[in-house]
Amino acid sequence: MAPIVFVSHASDDKERFVLDFAEMLRKNGVDAWVDKWEMNPGDKLIEKIFDHGIANAKAFIAVISKISINKPWVREELDAALVRRIEGNTKLIPVVIDDCEVPLVLRSTIWVKIKDLSNYDKEFQQILAAIFDHSEKPPIGPAPSYVAVASTTIGNLSLTESLVFKTMFEAILASNRRLIQISELENRLEALGVNKSIVQECLAILTVDKLIETKRLENGYIFSIKPTTKGFEQYADAYLPEYKNARIDVAAMLINSGRGVSHEIAQALDISPIIVHYIMEEFAEKKLLLLKTMESGVAIAMNISPAMKRVVESRN
Repeated sequence: MAPIVFVSHASDDKERFVLDFAEMLRKNGVDAWVDKWEMNPGDKLIEKIFDHGIANAKAFIAVISKISINKPWVREELDAALVRRIEGNTKLIPVVIDDCEVPLVLRSTIWVKIKDLSNYDKEFQQILAAIFDHSEKPPIGPAPSYVAVASTTIGNLSLTESLVFKTMFEAILASNRRLIQISELENRLEALGVNKSIVQECLAILTVDKLIETKRLENGYIFSIKPTTKGFEQYADAYLPEYKNARIDVAAMLINSGRGVSHEIAQALDISPIIVHYIMEEFAEKKLLLLKTMESGVAIAMNISPAMKRVVESRN
């Protein structure tokens, strides 16, 4: 159903603007209500205008000119329109066709100024858009794919930083190496929609937070990344639910044997050697054992402290 739009105007403006304007509205799907077309002999003036015209209108167009601003009848129609706008039923659209002072009641309303009455297609399209509630505001597209993937944050990290961190550990655990080349990490993250500059920014933050250690080229560009023990603990807390029990199982094996080799413990417990290595590093930092790391990457634990029993007892 075509929206009804009441066109309030001074009679003197009919021929020079209003009738052509209203006809254009009707050609564009708007039921323009103009008294000349709606009023018949015998109609009650006030009832026809206020109870049929304005009352049923989706929008109220006030044609403001040097003539109309001095017409008391136009002001009465404006007063009725303002009441309905306050009630939330009618949109008020002032259309200014002369260089004149806009009535005070309209000064807080955005109006359309027509400078050339013989050529106002651009302004007319603005009026149509207002009537039909059409906006040229571009639609909101989908968020970057990495936002959907990074659904969990780690510690105080942002979603993107957490995604970089998580992706780094996934690559490390998959390759069974404790460090990752920057090119490999960038390629993995590029597939998720994260560009290289964002990766570099995130890695800089992770370095400041002491979650990773980096090796850089002479130009300062990061070449490889190695997570710290602190970094692994934060990752494990977020993504490795089995980590707590694995930590206790490693402690138990070290107590029972008095020493331990990371790969042998990993094989016996059927968990990743990387996880075992980080667990042993944590114990070493807490002075629960001495740790020697070979060039091959194998870690050997010695001098197990009696205090290691507390780790095993934490299972209960």
